[in-house]
Amino acid sequence: ARANVARAKAYKPALDAIVSGKVNWNIVPFVTEGWAHQVFPGLTRGVAVERL
Repeated sequence: ARANVARAKAYKPALDAIVSGKVNWNIVPFVTEGWAHQVFPGLTRGVAVERL
């Protein structure tokens, strides 16, 4: 519980900047073999990557 409070306190300035629009940010997905294997466990890793 104390760790969560400390984390929230430490992250607050960054969160405030993001929410207020002072910081532009983006999330870009990147295919990895591990992710592809989780999504398509029955396929070979190469084929699974192509499917993603």
